[in-house]
Amino acid sequence: MHANPCGRPRCRTLTAVILSLLLVAVAPIAFPCLTGCNIGSNSRNGNKGGGTAGPPAVTGPTQPAIIIDTPVPGSWHTAPDALVQGHTTAVAGDVVSVTVNGQPAIMEADGRFAGPIAMTEGMNHISVRAENRAGDRFFSHCSYMYSGSYGDPAAVVPDAAIVRLNAQALPFLIDMLNRDFLATIDLAPIVMGLNPIFATSFLFGVVTVQIDVTDLQSQGLTAGMDLVQDGVAIHAEMDQVVIDLVAQDQGGFTIPFNVGGQITADKIIIDTVARLTIQPDGTVTSALDPNSVTLQGFGITLNGVPQFVVDLVKNTVRDLVQDKLVDALNQQIPAFLDQELNSLMGPSTVTLNAVDLTYQIVPSTIAIDSTGLEVGLGVRLDAPLAPGVTAPPGYMATPGSPPVLTTNKAIAATIDDDLINMAMTVAWQSGLIQFELDDSMLAGGGFGGISSLEFGALGAQLFPELDGHIDPTTPMILRLSAGLPPYVRLGGAGFVDMQIGELYLEVLVDQNGVLEPIVGLTVHADVAVDVTIDSATNVLTIAIPQRPTFLFDVRDQPMTALDPLRLQTLLTLALDAMLPSLMTNAQLQIPAFFGIELINLDFAVEGPAADHLTIGADVQLAPPAPPAPAPTPSTP
Repeated sequence: MHANPCGRPRCRTLTAVILSLLLVAVAPIAFPCLTGCNIGSNSRNGNKGGGTAGPPAVTGPTQPAIIIDTPVPGSWHTAPDALVQGHTTAVAGDVVSVTVNGQPAIMEADGRFAGPIAMTEGMNHISVRAENRAGDRFFSHCSYMYSGSYGDPAAVVPDAAIVRLNAQALPFLIDMLNRDFLATIDLAPIVMGLNPIFATSFLFGVVTVQIDVTDLQSQGLTAGMDLVQDGVAIHAEMDQVVIDLVAQDQGGFTIPFNVGGQITADKIIIDTVARLTIQPDGTVTSALDPNSVTLQGFGITLNGVPQFVVDLVKNTVRDLVQDKLVDALNQQIPAFLDQELNSLMGPSTVTLNAVDLTYQIVPSTIAIDSTGLEVGLGVRLDAPLAPGVTAPPGYMATPGSPPVLTTNKAIAATIDDDLINMAMTVAWQSGLIQFELDDSMLAGGGFGGISSLEFGALGAQLFPELDGHIDPTTPMILRLSAGLPPYVRLGGAGFVDMQIGELYLEVLVDQNGVLEPIVGLTVHADVAVDVTIDSATNVLTIAIPQRPTFLFDVRDQPMTALDPLRLQTLLTLALDAMLPSLMTNAQLQIPAFFGIELINLDFAVEGPAADHLTIGADVQLAPPAPPAPAPTPSTP
């Protein structure tokens, strides 16, 4: 589950209002926070856009800044506690109190402070607040991650997903097999590759005959399947079989001959059991138990060959054809099953947004009985590090074991939250998800009254210090980046909780093609997401059940010294004003796959440690697509 309750166009506009400031659909990218968290500083970072002359800096109200030196913002932590250390830029002796996460800190006369904190699994926010002798209050926030353990990014997540197909799903699996394989199976080349199907001598070598197959045709192959212990029983039938033959004399004492003929059968009946085995390298192999092939209504003709010769070879040829078909099936069916079962295994690479994402799926368990088929899958994801990103120690991992999957649904699957967090860490470290918002993305709509990112439409309200210094028609651009990946926790305040720390939002103006930064904001967010499904309409609903938690800091302000308390108030008020739109439910129609529609879906957080997302569904054939409308005749 992703904590994004809206479609892409809406989220882009939603993020526009993060300036106003609405931030819920965060798309973290890999530009880590490398400097200390601070607020109220008057630092000037110059022209980040690569231009030369930017708008003049504007002075404004200043406040002392709080600098958190350790832990480094955006860092990863492994111990259950930490000592927060930092300093203020206030005049020595002016600060009268400092608290760290609400607890008094030890203060030094030179403005340095230290305070211990206890950490929890997942994202941890540090909030430092100070007060000077005049009663002014100032603050700073930063985030870092802690976990009792990090998963090895180079290793496969064991039992990352378990999938179960129950007996109710078998008819649909059979339909797919018939459509994808059995209906197109071609035994003729294999049977012909086993020629001759018959070669022997009669009457003390007077008659020597070799019979070869030249073609095999039928009305098609249909199959039924049943689950048995450790395997799948297959019953297949091929109707109206015609096998073309050529019979040749091989040098007896008779007149040489070379004649054609046919084998006919009303029906070929095939019965076998496919056994599946996981090999040490993680591949799945199949093998057929001794199987039987029966030809019903068998007949043979050889043009111009005396009937007594045909009668002599008839039963022998029938047995040999059955044996050859058994050999052919032993080659075709296991090869097909092996290919299908291993087609998703890896490692394989897909390219998304110019990033090569490598995935590997390794079966770990397979169990088959009369109630269903269940496969456990290990998964590994990897992608190159984006420039400037330090490799993380791993993904957030929590101990836990999978639940027992239900047998009252046609399909059931459970996903370990470790896999979700691995995916988010890989996306973060590779810069796979990037976000930049400009005025063109608001075309045709807007959100919460914001329809333009021109400075005069929004920026002048948020940055009155710059009013008169920037042309109101100047376009603004928002860039969003993250120093840490999102962390998902199942079954918290919502069905899914997403913790987001060290987001960096940069607001820039386009000055004649040169991007000049106005301000850089650090945003910390915790979002709870509920997921429900309407089984009658097959519609998935995503909702935010309670007010998200947001913390804002000013980190960089190269154009002006902003009043951070005023900005914090403005952003909080803007967020409160936008909450009705933010908390509106987003809905998604569950699509059909491969002509099969999932119905009666349900979701649950399960497992002894409540760390698995379980999905159950029944299946039905999707209704056929309506025919395309006939083209309208063109007017001469």
